[in-house]
Formats: sequence, C-alpha cells, structure tokens
Amino acid sequence: DPLEAAVRWGSRQLSWSGARWGQHWSSQGTLDWSAAPAVWSARVKADRAELEAWQPLLWPAGPPDLRGMLSGSLDLTGPSDNLQGGFALRLDDGRWKSFQFAADAKGRWDRASGIKPLTVSAHLKSGGDIQFSGSVTPDHFAQGTVKVAAFNLLPLGESLGFPKPLGGVAGATLTLSGPL
Repeated sequence: DPLEAAVRWGSRQLSWSGARWGQHWSSQGTLDWSAAPAVWSARVKADRAELEAWQPLLWPAGPPDLRGMLSGSLDLTGPSDNLQGGFALRLDDGRWKSFQFAADAKGRWDRASGIKPLTVSAHLKSGGDIQFSGSVTPDHFAQGTVKVAAFNLLPLGESLGFPKPLGGVAGATLTLSGPL
C-alpha cells in the first residue's frame, strides 16, 4: 500500500500530518529533538484494518488464529527514554476458534509498567459477555478480574473438541494472575 504524508523537517523538529498508509491507517505527530532525549507526540489510527495481516507486527505473541477488523487509535507522548501511550481499540467481526465476537480494549502503556489499566469487553454472537479489568506487565504477566455473563457453552465445547456438546449458559467472576 502507498504511504502518503505532509512532512516538515526543521533543524530541531520533524512533524507529519495527513499521513495515510493504504486505506486503513493514518497518523500525525511530531518528534522534537531540541533537547535530549527527543520528545514524541504522535497519534496512529486504524480504520477497519484486517487484524490477520497486521497481528505479527502489532501483537506477535497473540493467538495466531485471531481474526477481525481493527479500528481505533494509539497516542504516544513523552521523551524517547520514557515513552507513554494510551489506546482505544475496537475489533469488529472478530473470530477466534469457533467464537465470533466484537470487542473493545482501552488502556495506558509505558515501558516500565506495561499496560495499566487495561479493560477489555467482548460480546459473543452466540451469546454472552466477557469483561477483563486489570494489567499486563512488560514481561507478559497478566493480573486482573474476568467477568463472564450469559455465556453460551456450545461453542466452548466445539472449540475444545468435546465428544458430546455442552449446553446451557454460564456466568462467573474469576481472578487471574499469571503469564500469558
């Protein structure tokens, strides 16, 4: 896909606006190196980008069979050695194993803490809602609470290959702490 942008280059600053990469990605921002370390202020937006194509770059450790259309924004600010970010993402037409869903994720990121806080909510087409509230450290350790409501058990049994189908709905509140 072509990359287009309006770029300004000065003796102490680089800025860009109207940046577009294909039909699904856009960006604007500045990099100011008038003092050390350089300071970033940038926004990257996705508009229905195909997750399967971008997942190896965006989330290399994620499940390889996760699919859907990604929209949302990532804001990066601060000095290069202490960069921080905030994001708000939406995954439409999501699919993982036999689950079809839509999901939203919001969080704050920095190199020292990882993603904290992190909230993820998903609605499954087969029935049910899942919410996670917690954090993920830079070394991929997750901690938080998962709430499941009106979860249809049939797709779970299918994805696990159970010989007899599961039936009914389930709800639970789980506390988790461990590596992803």
